[in-house]
Amino acid sequence: MRSFNSLAVAAVSFISAFPSVTATFGGFKNSIRTVDVAILGGGAGGTHAAIQLKDAKKTVLVIEKQDRLGGHTETYIDPSHPESPLDLGVIFWHNQDWAKRYISRLGVNYTELPPPQQGGPGAAALIFDFSTGKLLTGLPEPTQEQIGTAIQTYIGLLQKYHFLARGYFLPEPVPEELLLPFGEFVTKYNLQPLVVTLFEYPGALGDILKIPTMYVLAVMGESIFRSLTGAGFVAAASHRNSDLYLAAEKELNSSNSLLLSSEVIFSERDAKDSHPIKLFLRTPSGLRTVFAKKLLVAIPPTLSNLRPVDLSKAERQLFKKWSAVGYYTGVLRNTGIPDNMSLTNLGENTTYHLPSLPGEFTIGSANGVTVPGYKQVFYGTPLDQILSEEQAKKNIIDDIKDVQRGSEGRFPQTEPEFVVFKSHTPFNLQVSSEEIKNGFYRKLYALQGQRNTFWTGGAFRSQDSSMIWQFNENEVLPALLKSLSEGLGHL
Repeated sequence: MRSFNSLAVAAVSFISAFPSVTATFGGFKNSIRTVDVAILGGGAGGTHAAIQLKDAKKTVLVIEKQDRLGGHTETYIDPSHPESPLDLGVIFWHNQDWAKRYISRLGVNYTELPPPQQGGPGAAALIFDFSTGKLLTGLPEPTQEQIGTAIQTYIGLLQKYHFLARGYFLPEPVPEELLLPFGEFVTKYNLQPLVVTLFEYPGALGDILKIPTMYVLAVMGESIFRSLTGAGFVAAASHRNSDLYLAAEKELNSSNSLLLSSEVIFSERDAKDSHPIKLFLRTPSGLRTVFAKKLLVAIPPTLSNLRPVDLSKAERQLFKKWSAVGYYTGVLRNTGIPDNMSLTNLGENTTYHLPSLPGEFTIGSANGVTVPGYKQVFYGTPLDQILSEEQAKKNIIDDIKDVQRGSEGRFPQTEPEFVVFKSHTPFNLQVSSEEIKNGFYRKLYALQGQRNTFWTGGAFRSQDSSMIWQFNENEVLPALLKSLSEGLGHL
């Protein structure tokens, strides 16, 4: 391995000096590509940025490790029920102009969805404590008046901290109540009637009562909260949200702007020439070298993900501080749960009856799409309790069998099995209140443009495709395009 790395370094040095040559190393032909912007990651942030930059007449190359675009957006289609696709991970987008404009730009028809109903229209919903398998009935529920009052209070707080709608652009000093554990914030403002909703819909924030309040307000911002309370959402009219990424893949392939199943072996970001970004790649076709004016990183900025990238000391110091939750989705069959029934996980004796984690959020259907005999599951962990895929799958199946036994005869004793399973980890990267107070996000955002590199994705805004698109449009791309127009930028 050491000799291979030495050879690769020598290769890049040689090619950097003579960008018109083509060389062969280790039996692979190393072809060179020169672009304005190289993009690491083809999920929500990277794909959106590529299309926008292409529209701005810039040349791009998206480098994606998987064999498809889309990141957390994936659709499962059962061969025996092709008319009923099931979206995994990303179920809907915000009913906002910036989201609908991008979807339409890629030629994908969308449909407006009402605020989600548990299990889908007409579905019966039961509540279980999955940690014990016990069917729960008679749990106390807030009155409509209490819910209405809490909603008005919450919206007022979102308006008070309106800057969170842009991202984590925080004033200094950071307001102390944004650093409170969210459970204390709930008590302070009597938000108890909303806690279960605020837990269920952000998509795996971990134990929200313990994390800094800032994260809950940023993720459950005014856009998504108004969608939940009236405006609804949008999704692909085909019920296949992955169609958005298939359309993007087709367009990017037409201009040779996409490399799938490819990854960076190592990089150089400080070359003092017209294309200071040098990336050495492993692709299905062999080794490739990319020269770019700018780099856009659109993958979770963890040290393990960025191991091949020549990180600076400042970058390493920041990225080593992340904590993350585990988030897993899948489709099961043979659960014994009727097709017209969904299950919600709550705790019998927990604060606000929030479910114990690691644990399921729901087992049912997404957006009311039902495939006979199949159920979707959404499962999450607390911060820093990432599970292997095998352990998460085992936990889910064990929990379903506990529920079967505790269903008071409603469900037969079966052997559930996964048809498809997806890990969306690391998810919702966070840091401690102390780090936030000490300027973590000021330092993080200061990386934008340094060493000819820009950053996007959930860690920089929130783990939500629509809000990442907005962050790209309002913050990242204007700065990146300005930097391109000015030349080399920061070296």
